[in-house]
Amino acid sequence: MTINVEAYYKNMTEMPWGKLFYQLLFEQIDKNIPSGAKVLDFGSGLGFTAKHLAKNHEVTAYEPNSQMISYSVNEGNFRQLTGDLDGFIDVMKEEKQKFDFIVIHNVLEYVSDKKGILSLLVNLLNTGGKISIVKHNPTGAILSQAVLQDNPKEALNLLNGEEKKSENFGTINEYENHFLEDILGGAGLKQKELYGIRIFYGLSANTEVKFTDEWYDNMLELERKTYENSDFVNIAFFHHLIFK
Repeated sequence: MTINVEAYYKNMTEMPWGKLFYQLLFEQIDKNIPSGAKVLDFGSGLGFTAKHLAKNHEVTAYEPNSQMISYSVNEGNFRQLTGDLDGFIDVMKEEKQKFDFIVIHNVLEYVSDKKGILSLLVNLLNTGGKISIVKHNPTGAILSQAVLQDNPKEALNLLNGEEKKSENFGTINEYENHFLEDILGGAGLKQKELYGIRIFYGLSANTEVKFTDEWYDNMLELERKTYENSDFVNIAFFHHLIFK
């Protein structure tokens, strides 16, 4: 997988759409995480989520990509693990680690053994614990191509099952929500929440207006008022699922 880490970092830290993503995500997480939780952020990327959660929780983050680590926002707030997956598994076994809340956000699209990763995380979850999963919503991707990108041809390609590509991360191997329900349901977990993120804020190509406070504040409120409404969640670019 080819990663443009510098562009991604800029997108998440300087652009209003990146800030909106994390502000909405953090609100949704904070509604679901128990006080003083022991947290694992699996595939922690630049560390934004781990840093936020470390304010009130004990956080261990795992990110195998050294480029991501080099741009990490970690200031010593949380424990950062890196290296290959086998090494991570060895550490977890040696320390007999278990977690109350496990985060895996926009990760499964880029791994070949999705079922294996989910099984690993379930085994690291304390009884009664929760897993937070953020994933691309195929319907939202089609809508984005047709509206934001003005590219109905690519929207048709996605509708017909062709691969989706990310500007910063390459090929995205999308999957449906029922895949998670099947795998995690088989492990005794049930879906408790389904939120949408980027329902509206990624549909307009008018970049200039997005840098105004008025647009940001009103768009934030609009996303907040709709991210639990199934009619709007169905078209969101991202889905955020909570399993327990």
